[in-house]
Amino acid sequence: MRPIPMNESPWQRRELIALLTLFFLVSGSTALVYEVIWMRMLTLVFGATQLATATVLAAFMAGLGLGAAVGGRWMDRSRNLLITYAVLEAIIGVYALVFPSVMGVGEVVYHAFHRTAEPSFALQSAFNGGLMILLLLLPTSCMGATLPALARFVTEAVDDAGTTVGRLYAVNTTGAVIGVWSAGFILLPWFGMQMSIYIAAAANLLLAAVALVFGLRSEKRVVAPRAAPATRRRSPSYWPVALAFGLSGLCAMVYEVAWNRFLALILGSSVYSFTLMLMAFLIGIAGGAYAGTQLLRRRKIDPHLAAIVCLAGAAISAYAVHHSFGQMPYWFVEMYAFMRHDDTLLWAMNLILACGVMTGSTVFMGAMFPIAVAAAVHDPEKLASDVGKLYTINTSGGILGSILAGFVLIPTLGIQWTLLAAVTTGLLGALLLLITWKASVTRRLVAAVVLLGAMTVSLAFRPSWDPLLLSAGMYKYVSDLEEFSREGVRNYAVSDYELLYYKEGVTTTVTVARALGDGNIWLANNGKIDASTKEDLATQVLLGHFGFLFVEEPRRALMVGLASGISAGSAALYDEAHHDILEIEPSIVEASHYFDFINNRPLEHDYVDMLVNDARNHLYLTEEPYDIIVNQPSNPWISGVANLYTREYFELCKQHMTDDGVLVQWMQLYGMGREDLRCILRTLHDVFPNVILLSSIEEADIVMIASEAPLYFDLERIERILNRPGPGDDLNRVGIHTVEDVLTYYLMDEQDIEELVGDGILNTDDNMTIEFSAPRYLHFATAADNFQLLLDGTAGPWRKLEPLYDDPIEKAAFYERMGQAYFGRRQIDRALLVYLRAVKLDPANPRYRETAMLVQEALHDGHWSED
Repeated sequence: MRPIPMNESPWQRRELIALLTLFFLVSGSTALVYEVIWMRMLTLVFGATQLATATVLAAFMAGLGLGAAVGGRWMDRSRNLLITYAVLEAIIGVYALVFPSVMGVGEVVYHAFHRTAEPSFALQSAFNGGLMILLLLLPTSCMGATLPALARFVTEAVDDAGTTVGRLYAVNTTGAVIGVWSAGFILLPWFGMQMSIYIAAAANLLLAAVALVFGLRSEKRVVAPRAAPATRRRSPSYWPVALAFGLSGLCAMVYEVAWNRFLALILGSSVYSFTLMLMAFLIGIAGGAYAGTQLLRRRKIDPHLAAIVCLAGAAISAYAVHHSFGQMPYWFVEMYAFMRHDDTLLWAMNLILACGVMTGSTVFMGAMFPIAVAAAVHDPEKLASDVGKLYTINTSGGILGSILAGFVLIPTLGIQWTLLAAVTTGLLGALLLLITWKASVTRRLVAAVVLLGAMTVSLAFRPSWDPLLLSAGMYKYVSDLEEFSREGVRNYAVSDYELLYYKEGVTTTVTVARALGDGNIWLANNGKIDASTKEDLATQVLLGHFGFLFVEEPRRALMVGLASGISAGSAALYDEAHHDILEIEPSIVEASHYFDFINNRPLEHDYVDMLVNDARNHLYLTEEPYDIIVNQPSNPWISGVANLYTREYFELCKQHMTDDGVLVQWMQLYGMGREDLRCILRTLHDVFPNVILLSSIEEADIVMIASEAPLYFDLERIERILNRPGPGDDLNRVGIHTVEDVLTYYLMDEQDIEELVGDGILNTDDNMTIEFSAPRYLHFATAADNFQLLLDGTAGPWRKLEPLYDDPIEKAAFYERMGQAYFGRRQIDRALLVYLRAVKLDPANPRYRETAMLVQEALHDGHWSED
């Protein structure tokens, strides 16, 4: 086989460079697929807290930066860059295939450390970060090394390095856009995590195989790019521009974190919304890199001046667009009015809005890369090394920016001031670059005046945002509007409410407000209402009590989710048990005190521990089992929250429960398709053989009681609870005064569920069925249809109620009391059923027959009186 002489056959070289450019497009795509999947896998163990997520991202970026730095030096000495590139792609693909096994080893190490060391927060954070870096170091380093490898190969003249390497970077980032889109809309929803890994790994291995074939056909050594002797000396602009590139990376990540937090208020927190946000960010970076290469190719520019323009341009663009944030809820509603009938158009609308926020600044930041390369690369013998250093500097800035934004700036300053801090930092960086800019005093003075003026304006004229409007959750409640107008939005979300609390916390934006009309106080996370003092009161109270109806002498109870604290306060009335309350967002602990007048003040008890952590991580590390676990996260269409509805999570709960312990699982009926409802029911029942389904608010909320042990209603236990001053009084306030009142909430048991769900799909960590399906039903009125599905699927309460009494006369009297309880809850059809059962058991009692006839008449006429 005859070698391809790389430096003597321009046509063949250009053909190969085009092929390698395509390779880098695919490589960029697979890298983002891995990032998305590995982020998911790691946070399932380390937790879905902001700290864990930022640590995974930092570990990923640290590997990229290290690979670029070390790989750059290696590539300058490589005898065959194509074979080296092939090896890198092969390592990435193979490691992806074995990553689940590597992750298993990491879990064992993580578990052993936390069980034996009992680390402090600082030591725990350091260990977790180190372990994540160790798990990701090999593949991410190889990813980082591919850029300097191909940069050296495609660059024929060192003076053209900015153009050629910038174009390569633009192509790779375009591949990243494709990777994010394919992961969020194609691979994960259709194939699940494991199969998506196989597909991405196959792509990497195919790239490796083709690159290896061409590498074996090429000459043994690729000659360094051409350069005149005078250009070998490093430019004095190198370090100023390189540091500006690092500062650009820092600002970029601060912007990205803050923009994502803001856009979650506008677009929502579904997996699709976050996918589109990341796509918008990368589209701007790719477009900017391409624009920078075109600028360098068409005219000779001063890289130093260009870096100043890019830093300042990104800052000024960000500041300008921030003034539009107060209008974005209105724009969302207006666009929704035209696009609401088509999912594809709705996703396009969200992408347009995200691009409107991000693209202006990210184009300038993307253009920094080819400009920095043009300034830094002048020695052909060190081309790969210099490119690698630049990438490492930028990545290091990005790591610092991500950590600062997530853990320091947003929690302490809020989103708006965080963005203004990034704007100011960018302008200050541009001002500092002026010091080393080799230009006339006049030009530098004019530039300084412009930059100082921009900084003064940005600090003096801050954007005006209405917290109530931003917290309106239009991404969810827009379909409830009577009219899609600005006035309609304000009437629905702002005019009738008083803001009590607003905090942009570590993971979410928490809002508490009071309705001026009925005094209802509600708490929202990123605009989604998760608790209230009126509409949701029954569900919140009952969630705290239901578990104790089925467990005798509970010792330990876990409440997943604090929100208003009403459920936790109801549960804490059972002072014989120790209570752990888990909440992932610290700000909610503060916000819950606005409900102290109604939540029984659970955090004031010495037998209650408030823990800020992710539920899966807590259960993974805890040792002593719980008798009761109450799982009341937000809706499963929310990314991250969906992890608390999978088979693996239910199994984790089961592993940390006593033999006769119960799991109390909340779920909504609204905004969810029938198959999604069936899926969650089947998933829970697949883990727990015994399940009772209770309806806390009809056509809105259900509560599932699940256990390894048989579940039955112990009337004496329920009676004792109702007679206790604390729990009994608490149940009284939601209309439960008798044992029969409790039993009216029963809807179906495990036999009904088996017949209802059949052999449908399970919701797992791998397929994430609910996370990707539920957001598609967000604007559909499904509650009544889903509740009817459950009514049609139940055989009635008889399997649970019949065994409660042996004597027919006593049983008939019990059914009469049940009829009264059903009638009190306006469940007339069910009241009729139990009255007819009483007539059948004791036909000699005329009262049962007369009452049954009255109820039947009321049901037929459609009106009734509680008298």
